[in-house]
Order: sequence, then structure tokens, then C-alpha cells
Amino acid sequence: MGDTGIMVFEYYFSDYYRVIVFREGENFIVSVDVYRKGWPFKDYEEKCVAEGQVCLLFKTISPAQLPGEPLLSVEKIIVEGVRVSGVEETISVKWFFKGELGQEEVSKVFNASWSLIKCQPPLKDPFNINCEQ
Repeated sequence: MGDTGIMVFEYYFSDYYRVIVFREGENFIVSVDVYRKGWPFKDYEEKCVAEGQVCLLFKTISPAQLPGEPLLSVEKIIVEGVRVSGVEETISVKWFFKGELGQEEVSKVFNASWSLIKCQPPLKDPFNINCEQ
């Protein structure tokens, strides 16, 4: 197999929540593990199988919708969730951007991802997640 030029980095902010960074040149995809019971978005898309019993939920967010100062050169953000037999959970945030990325930026993306799903990062207790209703 040839070298694809894709580099992969993994960062942990607790025993349960990680950030995976895929880099190809100056292009990055950053995948942040998050978790919350429920799905905090009203306007979103879904793809279902098993007669609608299992669904992938996703919400695309533009950089203009981000609060505060922009993080790097964000092109788009996709929040992912699942619905299984009527129970919804939010599980991941994907960031697509260009630029340079170091530990400090990864930490900002991690915290911003939790903010997008209206929760505080559970750094001390991974099972005690405080979220807005």
C-alpha cells in the first residue's frame, strides 16, 4: 500500500473523551467524542434504516453560527447523533478546516464542541455531564 499523506493524531481529555485529528496537507478533519442524552437541535437531517428504528442524526453548522472569536479557518461543522427505538443521543462533533493545529487549538475545539451541544466538558467525572435543557 502506498503512503496516502494522511496523518492521524489522537488526544485524550479524560479516560472517555478523545479528539482524533486527520491531517492531509493543510486540511484537517477533527472528530471530537461528546455525549449527551437527547438531541439539542430542531433543524437537522437524518438517515434511517430498520424501518426507521435506527437513525443517524446530523446538524451542519456554518462558521458564521459560532459564538465568539472564530477557531482557525473553519469551513463547516457537523454534529452527529443517533436515534435507536425512539431514544436520542448526541455522540460526536466533526470540524473541517484549514491551517495549523497544535495542542492549544485542539483543546479549544474540544471545549467548543461541548458548547455546541449545550453541555460542559466532563473533565473531572466523565459520567456527570451537565447540559442545558
